[in-house]
Amino acid sequence: MLDKYPQPIDAPKLSGLPQSSPYTIDMATATETLDLTKLDQTVLRVYVRQLLIFPFLDAALREEAGAALAGGLLATFKQFPFLAGTVEQRDAAIGTLTVRYPKSVDSKVVSKLLTANVLGEAELTYESLIDAGVPPVRLPANDLCPFAMRSHPGIDDTYAEVLTTFKKGQPIPVFSAQMNFIPGGLILSAYTHHAVVDGTGIAKIYQVWSENTRKYGTEMAMPEQASAHNLNDARHAFDTLIEGAPTAKEFPEFFFPGSSRPPLLRDPPVKLSAKLLVFSPSIISTLAASLSKITKQSISNFTALASFVWCQATNARRAAIEAKGIEKTTLGIATDHRKRVGSLLPDDYLGNVANAMVISVPLSTIPTTENMDAYGIAPVAFALSEALAGVDLDWFRSRLLELSKQKNPSKLMMNCHTMNGPDIFITSWQHIGADDVWAIPGTTKTEGEKWGGKPTSIRKPHNLWEGGMQILPRKKGDAAPYEIPLCLEEGDMERVLLNLQEGSWVERVVEA
Repeated sequence: MLDKYPQPIDAPKLSGLPQSSPYTIDMATATETLDLTKLDQTVLRVYVRQLLIFPFLDAALREEAGAALAGGLLATFKQFPFLAGTVEQRDAAIGTLTVRYPKSVDSKVVSKLLTANVLGEAELTYESLIDAGVPPVRLPANDLCPFAMRSHPGIDDTYAEVLTTFKKGQPIPVFSAQMNFIPGGLILSAYTHHAVVDGTGIAKIYQVWSENTRKYGTEMAMPEQASAHNLNDARHAFDTLIEGAPTAKEFPEFFFPGSSRPPLLRDPPVKLSAKLLVFSPSIISTLAASLSKITKQSISNFTALASFVWCQATNARRAAIEAKGIEKTTLGIATDHRKRVGSLLPDDYLGNVANAMVISVPLSTIPTTENMDAYGIAPVAFALSEALAGVDLDWFRSRLLELSKQKNPSKLMMNCHTMNGPDIFITSWQHIGADDVWAIPGTTKTEGEKWGGKPTSIRKPHNLWEGGMQILPRKKGDAAPYEIPLCLEEGDMERVLLNLQEGSWVERVVEA
């Protein structure tokens, strides 16, 4: 007999004080194990931290909002029970991670992983955030990190911002979330460990969770918990891509242990500056059209935007790069292979199916300030387009084969040196969550006067990651701007901003 969607489920308690201690699974709890793939074991061991921001005008509806989100999350955990689990490293010598999760996920687990907080600071209001362009600098992790992860005995830092090394020997949560109520708004924090779920998987979590909020309070049946056998079968199926995989002569994207890295551009400490660059869609589509005409190739908006920002950042760093005798710059890109893998994986597969590719060009190829136009950028866009076109299923399988040969694949890093180096890394979050409709009481209503609205913005908490950037989630269609947080050395950032503003490239610059 299936349970109905709980009416009402216990809502997370609302207070300015923590309502949950760091999350662990009780020793007496019966558990299942999720088998991670070879690729899962190699990705960057960090939490993907995102903030979904909504208007919220009626404080009297906070508990109803909490009940809907908690009920929706319980149904989501039933489909993906490992999200209610923990990840740990059992053997440091080989670095293998293990995920355990409750054999039966219930509302008590939800109450530990979905917490609530009320932030009453006058300077942090929904209206002021929106007016300022939702600046990440006003979204600090110390306010918005879920209580289930704060000061966790297994996490390396207080607010889950840096690499998780597992040196503390304690299991850490796979996922946790928090409702942060501010005057006039709701900031929903969602933190997910990258070793278990990739960006497209996170998009699926939001899609399912939001759909479940729309079902909450109806007569729809609560789903049965997904079987461990089926969940593991999907991960095992992914690893069959390694069988009979072709070999490759070189792997430019891998930084193997013992390899030498480029010299640091500057003596540390380096003062950093972070900005959120907002581009109008017409500027980017016009640039892509011009690049397509010049290169006689179809240049996508993504390729145009990535090439442009790479050129701008590298040109700003040029003097420092040349002073160290470095002759090339590299762009790293996270590439999703789900379409190439096809029907091998179920549609709701959350595990990692993306890896990094890199493309390097001579520093002399990067246009100078005087030549920063479509003609100057075209050789870089052409090289990037060609590199992306060369990525196919055999390319991916050969990388998986190489990863499977590593004694400790967690030691294998990406050959892209962004921190105080000559390189840039970009990933696209464009399709993560921007168009999901959440039925959260107190937010917005549909035309039928039912609760339902999309996030106004999706951000990550303020942090300084030099040379790394994401294209933030944007709504479908031609109207939504492209938003990219970029962090560089202070002087480099000043030069980038001057060039962007002189060329009328940006619509807005927001503090990040």
